[in-house]
Amino acid sequence: MTIQERERDLVVATYGRSIWVTDVSPFAEMADGALDEPLHLFRTKPATLFKTRVTYGNSIEEVNGDLFFRADNPPDGAVMTYYIQAASPDEARIEIRDASGEVLRSLTGPGGAGLHRIVWDLETDETATRERPRRGGVTPSEWDYAQKVAPGRYSIRLQAGSAVAEGFVTVRRAPSRNGGKSVR
Repeated sequence: MTIQERERDLVVATYGRSIWVTDVSPFAEMADGALDEPLHLFRTKPATLFKTRVTYGNSIEEVNGDLFFRADNPPDGAVMTYYIQAASPDEARIEIRDASGEVLRSLTGPGGAGLHRIVWDLETDETATRERPRRGGVTPSEWDYAQKVAPGRYSIRLQAGSAVAEGFVTVRRAPSRNGGKSVR
């Protein structure tokens, strides 16, 4: 068991059987009094714009069954953690805004007392409702990637009952395979 300092993740491994990784960064803010507030939005780690590859049963991994290690990936998007001291009669409302203040995405999360996590998939309200074309055009992977917001800094507004908390999230490009060096 160890804490990975750069990402502030707790990593727990067994002797060749399992590995678990979870974000423990909110604990530092809890120690600084975050749980004394009626509503607290913890700092959100930067989100990365990954281009996920979609396969349809023709890869070597699917042909070989369980010979390959498989595990769930971390959530795709920005993971926001918040705390509500006293239960709200309604769900918590989260708004993601761009630099000009325009609301790009409206989400809801649990309004009960305690710690909660919600994932913003890096899409806007408009792109989240678009249907992927069935034929022609770009691949499913390219289509999904094109629905995401551009890299940048986005503000977060969280409301539960009459309490409001604000924060931000930085969306960044995925690292390049060549480490950012030009390829000739």
